Amino acid sequence: MRWKSEGESGEERPANWVSAPLDSGCSRAQGSATAREETSLSCKPDRQGHIQAVTRRRNIFIVVAFILAVFAVPTILHYRAKGRLEAYKQQLIAAGEKLTIAELIPQRPSGENGTKTFWPAAARAGRFSDLCPSGVRMIQPGKAQAGWQRKEAIEEIVILKITTNLWPGLANEIARNTSQLTEMRVALHQPAFYFSMDYQQASGINLSHLSAIKHAETEFYATMLFQLHEGQTNEAFENLLAAIVLPRVFNDEPVWISQLIRYSDVSIAFNATWAALQYEGWTDAQLAELQNEWGAIEIIPAAISAAAMERAMWPKLYEQGRISHPRDWPTPAGTNSLLDLKEVGDAIMVDPAAGWQAFLDRYPRYWVWAWIWSYDDERQMMQYWQDAINGLKVGYYKKPDPTKDQDAELDGPKFLLSKSEKGIIQRFAVKVFQPMTQAQTVMAVIALKRYQKREGKYPTALRDLVPEFLKKVPVDYMDGKDLRYRLKPDGTFLLYSVGQNGTDEGGDPTPLPNRSPAYLSGLDWVWPQVATEAEVKEFEDKEAEKKRR
Repeated sequence: MRWKSEGESGEERPANWVSAPLDSGCSRAQGSATAREETSLSCKPDRQGHIQAVTRRRNIFIVVAFILAVFAVPTILHYRAKGRLEAYKQQLIAAGEKLTIAELIPQRPSGENGTKTFWPAAARAGRFSDLCPSGVRMIQPGKAQAGWQRKEAIEEIVILKITTNLWPGLANEIARNTSQLTEMRVALHQPAFYFSMDYQQASGINLSHLSAIKHAETEFYATMLFQLHEGQTNEAFENLLAAIVLPRVFNDEPVWISQLIRYSDVSIAFNATWAALQYEGWTDAQLAELQNEWGAIEIIPAAISAAAMERAMWPKLYEQGRISHPRDWPTPAGTNSLLDLKEVGDAIMVDPAAGWQAFLDRYPRYWVWAWIWSYDDERQMMQYWQDAINGLKVGYYKKPDPTKDQDAELDGPKFLLSKSEKGIIQRFAVKVFQPMTQAQTVMAVIALKRYQKREGKYPTALRDLVPEFLKKVPVDYMDGKDLRYRLKPDGTFLLYSVGQNGTDEGGDPTPLPNRSPAYLSGLDWVWPQVATEAEVKEFEDKEAEKKRR
């Protein structure tokens, strides 16, 4: 009802009418001022209770929101990181990549497995690899002396810390191990050559056989040098072949460390071949056999398989890392949290800033890493390995882009594991293309020798060797072009690769800073020429002078 003012028609407003808020919780008060005052006092407790209730509800809401934020935000970030990792895996699978260990286990060939006789023979053999003299004795950059041509192989036996003539001791060891060396050589020519391995063990895989592989390669090399020294050329040829065949047949083990041992064996066989080629009595048939064995060495397929297997093994390590800090590996069960805290406390006392950072890394940052960051870290690790695989598929070494992966975050605590492996993985390609270039270089040199034996001189270009002595011009896998070759005025030749820097220095064998003269340490990788007697004498006089000082 609308109350009309005085002068208007209608009912007059009562003199004791008092307006009250409908939502105040108090009833309308009517009457005298005293009544209104009493009513006002009676409403105060209700207002205060209402305010307190609202405050309580607000505080509860804030606490609940905070708790939800504490748990919900990390959970959301956790699943988003896992989602990014899974999306990247699906991307790789769609591109045809194999991501599980089971998919990458190699199929074993049928026939007798040579390792069944090779490994026991290697175990029985006396480890005389420490008595192997330098087969390629660098006299100066680009000039070398064949070790077997030395009357006395005066060198240090590092393990014994003595310097002596190696020939007598080597003769005794070869005589004691003749049957074992024969068994190992025969084993290399069996239809199959592989070691039984449980790849599902990932980082815990048993690799004890690698020591036998490495020692056997060096022992074939040492035996060949001694036999050439003694004029036993036929026997020396058999051990030279074994040194080349071993890294050829030991090629189907998709583990990165196994491939590194194999590449080391290729380098040993490279040196063995250089030393052996200084003997001029090899027949064309023997040289052709050596050339064919070198041509049969395949590197890239096994390297791609090894990179893929490494990528497949890392998820197990990340699972372990989410349970225990990687610094506690390989025996997280044996760690002691109190001792860890004591170590951090001691570090803080010595260097507060560094100690505090150690505390953050060991505890809160690690907890965040295990729950959230580890998935991005795993994805980055997979990306590094995929980049390595893609680089191998290019077919030659491409220098890495210096601007790539320079984001400072990639070296931060978020990428706890991948940052430590990044440099190793990025050097993967050069490790692969180095032995390939060595194999191509040796094939070129043997073909040059065969040409020279028939024509009485070396050719003017490598293409002159095709197709009679080579199927195609040898490739420099350090840049994808042909190996560099020049016929020199004195009738000798210059053959080289551009080396790791990928730059053609014109065949400059000058060693890189802080490196001794060697084939792989030069600006260019130059096939060494034979040092003259005068150059050898000058070198030995300088070495003797150094020892007298």
